[in-house]
Amino acid sequence: VDQTTVSKWEVGKAIPDYGTLQKLADYFNVSVDYLLGREEKMPAGFPTDISELEADLRKVNFPVDEWMQLTDEQKNILLSTIENFIKSNK
Repeated sequence: VDQTTVSKWEVGKAIPDYGTLQKLADYFNVSVDYLLGREEKMPAGFPTDISELEADLRKVNFPVDEWMQLTDEQKNILLSTIENFIKSNK
């Protein structure tokens, strides 16, 4: 899915069809309900406590302080990249 399409979803200018939602859910190993915000379950192994996540990131020399200066869009892009990296290295 290209960034323009995702941006339209985020601002409510477009809605993904069910097939696309299912593909995204399968890719991220979550339910469609999770993607739609109906379920709060995070993917298995994903830290649920922000302090746990921050501690893990500092252990691998991730620049947490610089992270806080990024825009929300930049943070989302970076998070997606991290999730994809983790998935591809399982």
